[in-house]
Amino acid sequence: MNAASKYTWVGEDEEDEIDLDDDEMVIDQQQQNPNAPTSTTTTTTNTRFAPQQEQKKAGGFFSNLFGSSNSNNNNSTQSFSAPPPPQQRQRVVQKTKVKKSNTNVLVTKVGILESETTIATGDPIFCKKCKVCFSNINKFDMIQLNDGTQAKNVPTSGGLQQGEGEAKKWICEFCSEVNEINIFPEEIPQSNIVDYILESIPVDPNNNNLNVEEKPKKKSFDESPVVFCIDTSGSMVLTSLINDTSKINPKYFNKTDPEFKKYGDTSNSHNSPKYISRLDCVKMGIDSQLDDFYKEVPNKKVGIVTFSSTVTVIGDGLGLPAAIPSDAINSLSKLIEHGTSHSIENPISKSKYSLDQIVEKLKGAGSTALGPAAAVCVGMGAASPGSKIVLCTDGEANLGLGSVEDRDPKASMDFYTQLAELARNNGTTISVLAIKGTNTKLEFIGKLANITGGEIDIVDPLNLSDDFKSALALPTIATNVSLKLFLHSGLYVTNNGEKCDNSSVENVIGNANKETTVAFEYGVKSRNLIDKDLKSIPFQLQLYYTTLDGKKCVRIITQTQEITTDKNLAEQHADIDVLGINLVQQSSKIASKGDYSNSRAKNVTNANYLDHVMNTKITSNNPVATESMDEQISSTAIWKKQAQKLETHLASSIKKEKSEKQQQEGADLYSYRQSSRSDTTANVLYNMSSMSKTKAKKF
Repeated sequence: MNAASKYTWVGEDEEDEIDLDDDEMVIDQQQQNPNAPTSTTTTTTNTRFAPQQEQKKAGGFFSNLFGSSNSNNNNSTQSFSAPPPPQQRQRVVQKTKVKKSNTNVLVTKVGILESETTIATGDPIFCKKCKVCFSNINKFDMIQLNDGTQAKNVPTSGGLQQGEGEAKKWICEFCSEVNEINIFPEEIPQSNIVDYILESIPVDPNNNNLNVEEKPKKKSFDESPVVFCIDTSGSMVLTSLINDTSKINPKYFNKTDPEFKKYGDTSNSHNSPKYISRLDCVKMGIDSQLDDFYKEVPNKKVGIVTFSSTVTVIGDGLGLPAAIPSDAINSLSKLIEHGTSHSIENPISKSKYSLDQIVEKLKGAGSTALGPAAAVCVGMGAASPGSKIVLCTDGEANLGLGSVEDRDPKASMDFYTQLAELARNNGTTISVLAIKGTNTKLEFIGKLANITGGEIDIVDPLNLSDDFKSALALPTIATNVSLKLFLHSGLYVTNNGEKCDNSSVENVIGNANKETTVAFEYGVKSRNLIDKDLKSIPFQLQLYYTTLDGKKCVRIITQTQEITTDKNLAEQHADIDVLGINLVQQSSKIASKGDYSNSRAKNVTNANYLDHVMNTKITSNNPVATESMDEQISSTAIWKKQAQKLETHLASSIKKEKSEKQQQEGADLYSYRQSSRSDTTANVLYNMSSMSKTKAKKF
């Protein structure tokens, strides 16, 4: 767990009332380090809720660089009269209430499962009232943090009471419940981060008498199967002009195949225009990835499934391609069954030559049976936890299950959700790559990636080699991951932007990689529920997970945090990146549901709070606050850039709705926004809902 501050701020929640209209608001303003060697010192201008047109009145970057257009110029020999100002339209303002931002934020980095930790003896013991796991947190002078460093522990109330033998009393540090427990000394946790093994690695039914020396090696991430699910419909033969041929594999220009001549000039003339189809770009991307697998991970199993009017299982290329019967494309159970019967048997070291030959001969024609193809791929990966599917398409699904053409949007969304949950339960990750400049209904098919922990992106076909690499760059480190977050009983926690009165929350993660990150906000239910003599408040994260070799575990992470009623002190010790991750994740999750007003208000409020925190740090004499100031300012700029991107998309979507005179309200409006969402907006929302520090730097 990473807290947004060294301190929990104990104070009552307050509200802001935000004026919103359909004009885009400017968030992304620059900030300067006052200690930097510059001639002027500038703190951030608070951009509080001003529409973009109004904020630009004073002149922007170029007017500052070249001088204001209103400045007197003594060398000018001409005078110009300014045109009359444009008539200002009347703003229609909507007042939206939103909780004021503060530092009470936690970011749970599930990627911590990648590192090994202490294995606890015995079984976990849980509080009979609040279900917190016994941790012995008050007995530690120092506690471990996610990054491997240590921090001083500040004991809280409660803890293990001395007793005779193994019978002891444990007063829960979270809810003060008195628990009678039986525990041996060796079972008392010796660290604030421990793993309990709930189920051992399943025994191989064909060899259930393995001795220590004969036990199988731990499964390697690199050996997990990969299935490329490739669109070969008619639209994939559409071509694009290539200005830079250096990125193109020469064999796609030197062909004499008549089919290729339809797509481009095969001559060697540097002056003749050259074109390439979307499908050939996909072929190049797969070629590149197969080469990398062959050189770097020769034991990896790779398969291919294509879809157009039919779904064809190519598999590892060493057997005959198998077309899925047309009577199966509307039956999920049949599609999954066909997939499981076509498991990938051979590693890339044996199959590369065959796959190369088959990929080169792929043709494009027909409709887009995307949903059935994805279902077959899920079946193929079902028996191999950690398997990955990379789906690449340029158009809407229009045949079989998952078709979004003339179908009930809810039925289509339900299908992709159901399929994604099935894949997640099997430990399969699905990444979705949509070709730039097309309409794929990414809001629907993006569910496959969003739920399974895969990548979502809109890609330039000429860069598919890099995009395939990115989609496969993060191996799955654990499957069937779920988290339970517990706070002191005097606190509440929000979940996906919604406040609840509970002091705990549970989320299903599914497949986790080292970048998997989830943010939560919390607050004080009532000051009366927090003992005024309390020095710190405890937090506990329970991560339930299954390793790739089938072992089931729970990782218990318990930390304490000092409390303060001084909001300024909490802000001086704030972590900009934790606040930034929360800013982006919370706002995008609210927007994903269709509630753009609350999302925009939350987004702008949190972005302004970043400014406020940075100004607090800059003007503080606290050396902790001003440490690594340039890095903190840089991080603030990154997160505000993400906030601006979200504001741009939401404001644009609202304007589009008004231009189309949409009359829906409430739930109907939210549903309409989801079903009609553009690919670019869907891509932004999906990526922001799983935002991490690493992703923010490149997205």
